[in-house]
Amino acid sequence: MRALGIGEILWDLLPGGPRLGGAPFNVVAHLNRFGHGVRYATAVGDDELGRRALDILAAEGIGRELVRVLPGRPTGTASVVVDRRGSPEFAIATGVAWEELALNPAALAETIAWSPDAIVFGTVAQRRQPIVAWTRRLLSALPSPVRLYDVNLRTDGWEPALLEELASLATVLKLSRSEMEVVAGLGWGTTRTPEAFARAASARFGLRAVCITFGADGAGLLLDGDYLAARPPAVEVVDTVGSGDAFAAALLDGLLRGRQAADVLARAVTLGAFVASRAGALPAWTEADLVRVAGPRRRP
Repeated sequence: MRALGIGEILWDLLPGGPRLGGAPFNVVAHLNRFGHGVRYATAVGDDELGRRALDILAAEGIGRELVRVLPGRPTGTASVVVDRRGSPEFAIATGVAWEELALNPAALAETIAWSPDAIVFGTVAQRRQPIVAWTRRLLSALPSPVRLYDVNLRTDGWEPALLEELASLATVLKLSRSEMEVVAGLGWGTTRTPEAFARAASARFGLRAVCITFGADGAGLLLDGDYLAARPPAVEVVDTVGSGDAFAAALLDGLLRGRQAADVLARAVTLGAFVASRAGALPAWTEADLVRVAGPRRRP
C-alpha cells in the first residue's frame, strides 16, 4: 500500500551527534520498513545537511518526488536535550527550508494521481498557512485514505482553531496523555478517563480511531467503537526520541492491513518500546526484533 507524509524534515542535534528526524518523516520511514510504498512532502536547503538528508531519504526507500530543494534556506534543525527520564525536549529552528514545503498545482495533481492509501501529518508543519491549505486541498480530492493526525504539540506556535481544523481533516487521532489534557481544556472531551476522552473526541470530529499514548504505561485505542488498552514490553530505555513516531507507524500499518484492534495496539506498543531501547528515532529493526521484544506470551 502507499503512504504519504507531509511535514518537517530536520536534523535532531542530539548529544551523541546529529540524526535526521521530523515526526511524519520518521513515520513514513518506518512504514517503508513495513513494506509500504512511501513518499514525503517536505523541503531541504541547498546545503550539506540538505544533501545528506536527500541521501538518507533514498537509503530509507522514501520517494523524493515531493521534496523541494530551496537555495537560500537552510535545512531544518532542532536542538534536543534528553532529560534523566529519557524524554526529549526540542527547540526547533525557524526560517528554514521545510517551512516552505507547500507545493505547486502540478505536484498536487501528481500526488492525487499517485492515490495514497494513508496520509500522516502533524501540528508543527501545519502551523504554516500555505502548508495547511495545500494539505486541505489534497485531502478534499482524496476522500478514502486513512488520515492520521499525530498531534505532537510543541510549547508554542499553535492556535486552538488550527488543532480543531486538523482533527476535522483526520480519520485517526493520535496524541499523548499530556496533549489529551491540553485539548480537553479546549472542549474536545473530558479527562475523567482516557476512554471517555476518546469517545468524546471521536464523536466531535467523526473519527474512526483515537489513540492516546501513556509512555511507559502503554496506550489506549478506540477503534470502530471499541476501546482497549495495552502495556508495552519491558525494555531498558535509552531515549524516547521517535518512539511515538514508531508507534504511529505500526498503528497505521495495522489499520491499513485490517488487523484486529488488539493486534494493532500490541504491535504499536512493541515497536515504540523497541525504538525507545535504542539511540535515535530510526534504529534498524526487523519483525524478528519485534517478536523477541514482545516476549513469548505476546506476538506483535
